[in-house]
Amino acid sequence: MRKLKRSTVVITGATSGVGRACALQFADKGAALMLAARRADALDEIVRECRDRGAQAHGVALDVRDESAMLELARETVSRHGRIDVWVNAASANAYGRIEELPSEWWRAVIDTNLTGYFLGLQAAIPWMRDQGRGTIINIGSILDTTVVPYQAAYIASKHGVRALTDSARQETSDVKGIRLCLISPGAIDTPFIANAANVTGRRIEPPVRVLDARAVAAKVVSCTRRPRDDIFVGPDNVSVMLSERVAPGLTRRLMTVLGNHDQFGDEPQARTSGSLLEPQPDVPARIDGGWRGHGTKNHRRKRGALLGLGALAAGGFWLARAPRA
Repeated sequence: MRKLKRSTVVITGATSGVGRACALQFADKGAALMLAARRADALDEIVRECRDRGAQAHGVALDVRDESAMLELARETVSRHGRIDVWVNAASANAYGRIEELPSEWWRAVIDTNLTGYFLGLQAAIPWMRDQGRGTIINIGSILDTTVVPYQAAYIASKHGVRALTDSARQETSDVKGIRLCLISPGAIDTPFIANAANVTGRRIEPPVRVLDARAVAAKVVSCTRRPRDDIFVGPDNVSVMLSERVAPGLTRRLMTVLGNHDQFGDEPQARTSGSLLEPQPDVPARIDGGWRGHGTKNHRRKRGALLGLGALAAGGFWLARAPRA
């Protein structure tokens, strides 16, 4: 694609986590930014930060579940800048709890945000990119778009759906050589994601020991616009899980069950909360980091041992697959 300095980039979920990190890194490259999220106050803040870095930036307060708002976002982008070069679907939500305890309203909100929101992004961007004959769409997936753990059924279903949606859109746009569909699947990231999540488990949620810096994930997004690839896995844990799923899916699922049942929970209780799933929480700071990097837990050894075991399993299976037959 063209140099980022004169490219138009749309980012949903732009006020926190990976979306915010992407906005700042694209701003540093001189891109013209259309930033979308629900909180107008947080949008004003990230727009100012991007402009302070010398970039053109404009914020649009919307909910990615709103079809007309997403279509209008694309129209306004073209009206302002003449084209859409890059569209990044980064908005995401989660709800923790057993399937039988999870409110159906929460289920629908997660699916609508993570999957339908991405679908609406594609539906808004693709027609303009067809007319242009080019454009790059980047969907933010997850380590959980290739495997499963308990207590996150809605999120996992949505991320598996995003993988299928991205593959389908890639097939459907293959007649236009200049359109690229990319899926970036990171491991656990240090963002406010958990603080914003709904939770009915009664226990405090913790991420795995090794969390990625959201800025490293954003760097992959930026580099993908220059050298698009269909699938990008970010983080050593993600690669281990992905490969072990292919080599020994049954054993991998059993190990992930152990991790999910024990190691995503802290010792402290937590009252039932819908977090920011249904409505934004203005009292939760909109920032890149969630404060989890360097965080140790009582399950440190077990978590790391299980993940190392997956890595060894993946490496052994890969070696066996490549070994010459007698």
